[in-house]
Amino acid sequence: MRFAKARHFCCGMAMPAFGAAAPAVAQGLQWQVARVLTGRQTMMAFDIARGRTVLFGGRDGSGTLFGDTWEFDGLTWDRRSAAGGPSPRWVHAMAYDAQRRRVVLFGGASNVVQYDDTWTWDGDRWTLHSPTNRPPASSGHSMCYDSARGRIVMHQLANSVPGTPQTWEWDGSNWQQTTIGGPPRMEGQSMAYDPLRQRAVVYSPTVLGQPGQTWEYDGASWSLRSNVGSPTSLSGVALAFDPGLGRIVMFGGSGFFGPIGGTLEYDGNSWQAPAGSGPAPRYGASLVHDTRLSGLVMFGGVADGATWVRQGAVWTQAVPAPFETVGGYVMAADEARADVVLRSELLGVDATWLWNGSQWRQQVGTSPSAISGAAMTWDGNRQAVLWFGGRAGPGLAPQNATWIWNGAWTQLAPAASPPARHGHAMAFDRQRQRVVLFGGSTNSLLGPSSVLSDTWEWDGFTWVQRTPGIRPSARWQHGMAYDPILQRTVLCGGTALGLVIQPDTWEWDGQAWVLRSATSVPGFLTQPPMTFDPALQGVVIAGNASGTFAPVGVWQWSGGAWQQLPTSTANAPAELAGSDWCVDPGRGRLLTYGAGATLLFGALVPPAVQVVGAPCPNPQLPLLTSNESYLGNARFALELIGSPGGLSALAWSLGSQSTPIGPCTFQLAAPWVAEVVVADGFGISRGTPWPQAPVSTWRGLPIFAQAVTLDPTGPLGLGFSALRQFVLGD
Repeated sequence: MRFAKARHFCCGMAMPAFGAAAPAVAQGLQWQVARVLTGRQTMMAFDIARGRTVLFGGRDGSGTLFGDTWEFDGLTWDRRSAAGGPSPRWVHAMAYDAQRRRVVLFGGASNVVQYDDTWTWDGDRWTLHSPTNRPPASSGHSMCYDSARGRIVMHQLANSVPGTPQTWEWDGSNWQQTTIGGPPRMEGQSMAYDPLRQRAVVYSPTVLGQPGQTWEYDGASWSLRSNVGSPTSLSGVALAFDPGLGRIVMFGGSGFFGPIGGTLEYDGNSWQAPAGSGPAPRYGASLVHDTRLSGLVMFGGVADGATWVRQGAVWTQAVPAPFETVGGYVMAADEARADVVLRSELLGVDATWLWNGSQWRQQVGTSPSAISGAAMTWDGNRQAVLWFGGRAGPGLAPQNATWIWNGAWTQLAPAASPPARHGHAMAFDRQRQRVVLFGGSTNSLLGPSSVLSDTWEWDGFTWVQRTPGIRPSARWQHGMAYDPILQRTVLCGGTALGLVIQPDTWEWDGQAWVLRSATSVPGFLTQPPMTFDPALQGVVIAGNASGTFAPVGVWQWSGGAWQQLPTSTANAPAELAGSDWCVDPGRGRLLTYGAGATLLFGALVPPAVQVVGAPCPNPQLPLLTSNESYLGNARFALELIGSPGGLSALAWSLGSQSTPIGPCTFQLAAPWVAEVVVADGFGISRGTPWPQAPVSTWRGLPIFAQAVTLDPTGPLGLGFSALRQFVLGD
């Protein structure tokens, strides 16, 4: 469905300049997992009124529990601000209540306990209910919405009554138990509603190696369907009704030999396998029908973090799995394009990834052939990322190729080049506009080994060897970064021939190397992530003590010694050796990848939202919502639910001021900016993504928003949303 093009207007003046940010409210130095939806076993429901697939929580393969809320609009996932929602959990159940326009969540488990709580999601916030009747705590249960009777149907095997299946129904305010019995085995069971036959359908695993069972519930009793061609007993299948096919669709599951792939369709009489291929095997995925895509959306499960869409009988990958590597990598800031460039160094993987502040996207095309031990840094002369060396080929032979990244990879042919090597380090000297390279190793799988102690500089066109009288000893796997305050390139650590650790720290001023410290940071002596952080005003290095599994610590170079920074250990990776980090050029925060997650580091400011007052004259609608207001979120936009007149204005301001209009209040201070939006057929109005450039000086900026709608019951024929206050954060 198309939306009318928004028209912008402003009260009093042009759009305000958002450069004068309020003081940021930092939370101390800490690690934060970036907003990337990673693969997990989870649950979803499709919000028909808002055209969004809603996902909550789950657990990944490492046992990490999640308590986040995400929405998929058919193109990409957005994490929603949902403070005060359900606790982190998995094996819960979710379904969309179309009559009350709410997503309903019940139960689930942490890694310790099961839950018996009931929550609803209205598109903006989670609400905890306190019904008179409450089903027993359970996990692994299943739910669906019975559209003929306007009820949520849930089937569970309650631990409080061992071995006794129970069926409960939710009417929007209370639970009522309807039957005892039904599908006898609950673990790994899945449910979907068939509106054509007005039946809730459950596929239930049985004994491994035997056919699973298909059960149907008509609102009064359960019946076991026999001879319907059920697949061999599977747990954790994904199940949903496809109205275009008039069938219930099943994908994947886990059987006797582990996860399986394959699609099955159920028409009320039998299960059939349609022609065509599909996603990789998985179990524990979630499957919903998306009315706007006219297809099924599948996410999660064990073995994949991609989002898949099935339209008709064809599966298509809609969103690739997020970046993941189990090997080393190198990264550098692309300051011209406000991206972070990452090259994986996993054997057999040739991949370039870009980080734009909210997601990784893989790049294809010609790229450097080296797969390990290369170095990358920013080159201000070329306004590009510079790459040199590394190992490649069957014998992992050292290379001496020079490449640049300026939106695509290009190999250069300089007049002179350093000898082939790997394990070297590079840094860009901003004062002298030179890239400095030091050391490395020449060893390969098939040839002799040597370690280098030479210094080279790149001026944007060619390499020139420098020959200072005093220099660091030969080494490789060291760290280097340029400090613009000291106007020195700082070198730390590394390994000499024979794997002898080098614990010293040196500085290069363009003419000479100077030994500044004979002892280095404990433990981070080989392959240390090292960069200059403008926020901390110094070169920082990360790692943990050799032979320990303590969380990674962070040290800062003072010009004469390394000083450990007081840092929260929450979310801190256990290991970063062989990894890299740099400052995200648009967002101004240190970025790294470790322990399977993209991580930010610094004095982080959390994005925040506060709702002031209530809608008027209707105290429930219109409801003004948004996704998260963090730097780098190019999709940050307002959404208005329940616009009775179809035409609304979404307004922004840098301040609030109460202006009474009859019994209602307009709460934005002038100057304010607004856009006119038109509601769709469900009464949903969506604003244009706010032009939030990735400017780190905006961090902590307060923004106020309110919607004004056409409402014949309100003063002057207008209705007003509550005031929504945002704080831009990390």
